[in-house]
Amino acid sequence: MNNPTSLDFASELLNSVTGSAILFDESYTIVYANNQAVNQFAKPGQNIIGVHLDDLLAQGYMTKIRSAQSHLDDNNQSIAFILDGFGRRLENSLRLIKDPQHQTNYIAWYQQDITHLNSGMGDITFEKLISQVSTYFLDAQETGFADITANVLSLIGEFMGVDRCFIFLNETNSNKAICSGCWCTPGISNFIQPNQQVDANSMPSFASILSDKLPVIIDRVSELSEDLLKEIDFLQEHGVKSILLTPMIYRGEIVGSMGYHMVKEERDWTDGDLSLLNFLSEIIIYSMKRNQMELELRESEDRYRMIVEDQTELICRFSPDLKLTFTNDTFNRFFNGDDFKDKSLTTLFAEDTIPLKELLTEISEQTPTRNYTHPIELEPDRKYLSWTIRAIYQNNDLKEFQAVGRDITNAHHTEIALQESEQKFRELVELFPQTVAIYQNGEVKYGNPAMMKMMACDSLDEINANAPNLISDEDKIKIGKYFENYQRYQTPIPEHFFLNLIRCNGEEFPAEMYVKESIYQGNQALIMICMDITERKLTENTLIQSIDKAQEANRTKSLFLATMSHELRTPLNSIIGFGKLLNKNKQANLTDSQIDYSARLIKNAEHLLVLISDVLDLSKVEAGQTDLFLSDIDLDKLIPEIIEQFTNKNSDIAIEYEAQPGANILYSDETKLQQILSNLISNAVKFTKEGSISIKLQKTRSSIEQIDVIDTGIGIPEHLHQKIFDAFMQAEVGANRRYEGTGLGLKISSKLCKLLNYDLTVDSELGKGSTFSIRLNNQPDKD
Repeated sequence: MNNPTSLDFASELLNSVTGSAILFDESYTIVYANNQAVNQFAKPGQNIIGVHLDDLLAQGYMTKIRSAQSHLDDNNQSIAFILDGFGRRLENSLRLIKDPQHQTNYIAWYQQDITHLNSGMGDITFEKLISQVSTYFLDAQETGFADITANVLSLIGEFMGVDRCFIFLNETNSNKAICSGCWCTPGISNFIQPNQQVDANSMPSFASILSDKLPVIIDRVSELSEDLLKEIDFLQEHGVKSILLTPMIYRGEIVGSMGYHMVKEERDWTDGDLSLLNFLSEIIIYSMKRNQMELELRESEDRYRMIVEDQTELICRFSPDLKLTFTNDTFNRFFNGDDFKDKSLTTLFAEDTIPLKELLTEISEQTPTRNYTHPIELEPDRKYLSWTIRAIYQNNDLKEFQAVGRDITNAHHTEIALQESEQKFRELVELFPQTVAIYQNGEVKYGNPAMMKMMACDSLDEINANAPNLISDEDKIKIGKYFENYQRYQTPIPEHFFLNLIRCNGEEFPAEMYVKESIYQGNQALIMICMDITERKLTENTLIQSIDKAQEANRTKSLFLATMSHELRTPLNSIIGFGKLLNKNKQANLTDSQIDYSARLIKNAEHLLVLISDVLDLSKVEAGQTDLFLSDIDLDKLIPEIIEQFTNKNSDIAIEYEAQPGANILYSDETKLQQILSNLISNAVKFTKEGSISIKLQKTRSSIEQIDVIDTGIGIPEHLHQKIFDAFMQAEVGANRRYEGTGLGLKISSKLCKLLNYDLTVDSELGKGSTFSIRLNNQPDKD
């Protein structure tokens, strides 16, 4: 059977009721009445459909109906009440019926005459039955739920003259406030022993046939009882001949069932039997639920007390006249007492009683909570307490206050120290020549005098009001994005950046900004230091112009030197050529002195040619006129050839080449590498009068890492290790220097190494020789 979901079905349902039944809508207009209701309430020939209920029923009826209807809702969809009068006893019940199809609610009103139930059986009257049922279940928490239930069912069974009376509950509670199982009246041994509580699984719950929340009435149990197909075997096995069963409903939900069994004889159940069963089941279930709620309330209070006692906060309750009604252990220990119950707060808050009373007058039901902080003198020093005070109302009347307090002495001292620190910071920042600002929650919270001066503004309000216009259009989008992302997503702002700002007077200027996240007045903020870099920009621009001019002059110089060196080399080659012809003296007409002069001419001209060649090479490198021609170089062939050039010049010094076995191939510019190695070996030969010179290769499995030129010559002082790579720098200076040279060889070698992405370094000690190393970094790919 399904729940009523339409007016037609509700009408059909009401028409099957034995007593009077009327269906009305929420405006109390009658939409249906069964025959019994028409016979009972309508005038002869009157059609009561569409009639207002007030026009049909007496005022006493309507008062009861309206009062009962006010309790109907989604959780409580039915309610019953008794009307007595004129020697009759009428059971009335209201049921909420929803029609979701038309979004309409209806109320079904049933009325049953239960006057005949007052006769009862034996000495048990209806009033006595109801009284004892209510008393039993209201006392169930104190005397034991199972025994109470068995006694009540025995009483009901005796009153109704049934063989078995039982209750089946769907939920279980360890405290027996709600208890699953079955109880039956004494003397039925073939079903359950007297007062025996059985397992819920040992008998059917009838849940499948009670899902529509309507009772089950079967006068004769047989295999044709379709509603009991699942339970029929059980009932027949235990000799059940008739059954009356009703759902126990609490707040719209089925929580169990209650019913009667007949095993001795079949029984035709009456409307009065069903009405009484419904009425008793409502009393029982509401009594049990009330007991359950009382038990849960007591348990809740016990848990609350345990929780409160374990709290580290100070907790107390006090009446409106400041008399303490409860204090937890933490409160008692803090105030050095055992128990302050029934004592007045004035004994503890002597000097703060008046502010406390004033605070309590501000509390109302609309604003029941207030915070209160105050100092208190306790040995050996002063403490600071912070309280949250809440008013507790009952039936709109102020009952008491509950206060939860914390000892904030340490926090108070920390706050004072923080305020002092902030004051010192403010005083210091006031003297800063740079601008200092604190940005928080989308606006500038603080700016020192330097900031006001730099921005040409009179106040922070003026700065915040004009904030969008204080950044140049060029930087507005970028800087605005920084601060928008910081506000929305806490994305860190760059700690250092440049921008153009606009003063309040409209003047634009370049600025440098430093930003750091910090805490200001307990909340996240940004500390910003800003500098006007107008003068620095002017200086930088001047410097850039000077550098550009110097670089241009250097390029001009290099171009001049390259041109002049080329022009000088042509006549020098002619001088050297003619000098060598004279020196041969083929005509034998030159004196020894003249031959000596011609030899000196040739030597000086060759020296001048080397100097010009070095100047030309250096100028080409510096002017960017040197191209690279890369190829595979066999160092085992190149280096010995270079060594051979110097062996004839100084046969007393051995020059050795050391390399690991295997191919030693380097992908580089052969001409540039030959010039670098020639310069290094030339210097080694020049400055080594005794000992040896060696060229070593350092390599890994895959490539050559470094080329070293090692000599045992005069060495280089440590303070000249970097200067010797400067142009025209020599180991010895002055007119009396012992070693000739241009001072350009190492400069050219260093420049060529950089061109090849190599590093040229020196490791030398005065008097012990030198090692020049070419580190072959990131050799170029052949592609």
